[in-house]
Amino acid sequence: MKFSIRKVYIIGIILAIAWFVLLGPESIFMTCFGIISIVLSLFISVKMRYIKQQDEVNPKSILEIIKYCLWIIREVYIAGLDVTKRVWSATGSSKSGFCELSLLPTSDSGLVIFANSITLTPGTITVAIDQFNAVIHTLDTSLRDGLIENNNNIMKKINTMIKYD
Repeated sequence: MKFSIRKVYIIGIILAIAWFVLLGPESIFMTCFGIISIVLSLFISVKMRYIKQQDEVNPKSILEIIKYCLWIIREVYIAGLDVTKRVWSATGSSKSGFCELSLLPTSDSGLVIFANSITLTPGTITVAIDQFNAVIHTLDTSLRDGLIENNNNIMKKINTMIKYD
């Protein structure tokens, strides 16, 4: 499958902007490390054929990505407050455990985004995932219940963002 050099340049520029906005030009070491990590990321993406010729980014998909990022930031913040409250509570009665979720059909990228979104959220971690199911460890059973209830909503948001039909 043929890749687009134009897309490699665009992704490289986006990664460079993100790197320098988040970290700034602290030192020559960090700048060199940023350049090396960006080049390595692009090299791996091209070798894995992740950057393809026919993938087109349009303004609507960028809007969906921004909406998803804002949504996940909100969820991480809410979950962080909840986990902090549970850790600092005097009772300390947390019942952690595993749950298995049935997943809506999605692409490999959708599965990766789903697993990373769950793991990014405090109190949950994705232990195993395949095309149909995900095994999640939760800090408390109430987190598990909320995750089971919102599973399809999360997958629909991801499928909308990556334009999976």
